Amino acid sequence: TWSWLRRLEPMRWIGRSIMAIAALHFFAAFLIYPTGVLEAFGYSLAGSIPPLTVASEAYWFLFFAFPALMVGLLIDKAEMRGVPVGIAVPVVMLVMLATMLIPMPENGAWLLVPPAVALFMRERRLRSDQELQNEH
Repeated sequence: TWSWLRRLEPMRWIGRSIMAIAALHFFAAFLIYPTGVLEAFGYSLAGSIPPLTVASEAYWFLFFAFPALMVGLLIDKAEMRGVPVGIAVPVVMLVMLATMLIPMPENGAWLLVPPAVALFMRERRLRSDQELQNEH
């Protein structure tokens, strides 16, 4: 039923799309919050950025990119090797997306829905393939 997905898999698009979204997020921070980014870098560490300011919005917008880039890289390496990342990764991604989209549906998190769903389906398929191999 999902045979069309098998044709997409060799493209390694899931991790790469997450890395592209991370890069977009990083560079967009400077376009959307140019003064906020500069202001955020002007603060020291440990609780110094005041909440609900342009600097705090810029900080979160900018620094979301780094963990997203690492997750994308992890997934891309797993895709390259044809190995699973573990069902916990897509489940956590889907839960995280729900917590971002349900309370505030007008945001860019929708860009992560296709790779998150595809990753979940990939993990289920790899697990199913592995179970079939174990039976033989």
